[in-house]
Amino acid sequence: MLAKQSEVWDKICTPWASKADIEEGVKSLHSHECYPIVINELSRIKKGSFILDAGCGLGYWAFLFQKMGYQGCGVDIARHALRKIGKCVIGVKNLSNVFVCGDVRALPFRNDTFSFIFCHGVIEHFLNPAIALKEYH
Repeated sequence: MLAKQSEVWDKICTPWASKADIEEGVKSLHSHECYPIVINELSRIKKGSFILDAGCGLGYWAFLFQKMGYQGCGVDIARHALRKIGKCVIGVKNLSNVFVCGDVRALPFRNDTFSFIFCHGVIEHFLNPAIALKEYH
């Protein structure tokens, strides 16, 4: 089942993304409707803390979290998106520890790894979003 879902999202994932596209995507987040809410929530979290972008796609939010002084990480089921990040990003040490292929409903991390989990545009696609919400709690 997981492999099938990964195939579906790999087809949807942006096949043309370049380093410039990713950088532009990160810059565009400042005008995103949820940006002020995220910034407000992060103001309560110590810099250097681990922040997860669950369903990260091309990693825009995870990169923004890194630029803000957090340990921004991403997890996504779409291997294609993660491969694109790997080809486009230069200067991130240990990229495999920053972006991980996995299911946001069963995170491939130890409990209490993250101080904040951000998930946008993901759980509404699940038949039972409560599974993901329970995983994040």
